[in-house]
Amino acid sequence: MNGKMKGIRRLFDNEGYLKGTSTIFPTFEYLRNTQDWLLSNTPPNTFYNIFSAKTIIPEPIEILPGLFNKPLSILNRYSEIPDNLRHKVAFSGNLSYTARTIELASKRITLSYKGASISDEETIKSYGNLYNTPCYLVELIPKLK
Repeated sequence: MNGKMKGIRRLFDNEGYLKGTSTIFPTFEYLRNTQDWLLSNTPPNTFYNIFSAKTIIPEPIEILPGLFNKPLSILNRYSEIPDNLRHKVAFSGNLSYTARTIELASKRITLSYKGASISDEETIKSYGNLYNTPCYLVELIPKLK
């Protein structure tokens, strides 16, 4: 801080605030006192002038930092990306499903469960739904939608 800004640290009087009957939060009281101090001691400085956006002055440089823009070597050339180089999502376990990420973009993927047998389905229906069914009564199989 420069010499003019040193007095800003003593703006808030804790004891005076606590003894008073102010209805303003201490933070706002401090900000108001700081703004008043700035206007009286360092015109035309206000919070807006001090903290507002500044202009960035560009500096021209001769060389871009980083690596050179020349390829070191070319391993392969493709007219289309091979399947083994594409990003994929795989679901595995009791069910197995693999899809390219581009196929799943902006789509909803849901993993749900259903009864493994007809009797498991009937047990689930007797309890109303899967969430009310005790987990030890039924076996489930996953279903990917």
